[in-house]
Amino acid sequence: MSKNQVLREATILVVDDQASVRHLLAEFLRRDTRRVIVAESGLRALSLVETEAVDLVLLDMQMP
Repeated sequence: MSKNQVLREATILVVDDQASVRHLLAEFLRRDTRRVIVAESGLRALSLVETEAVDLVLLDMQMP
């Protein structure tokens, strides 16, 4: 399996308190048919990680 195939099959979790940022990142990442899930808070992200097989997390480090 090539590097590009692995990236296309990855599940990416986008965590940001700003809906516009979550939407922009998710739409950009989905262009290459990646599976993208989003969370609006750290608590929601932790909940998703417990039930989803996540390969990469993009996290806003300055959330309230």
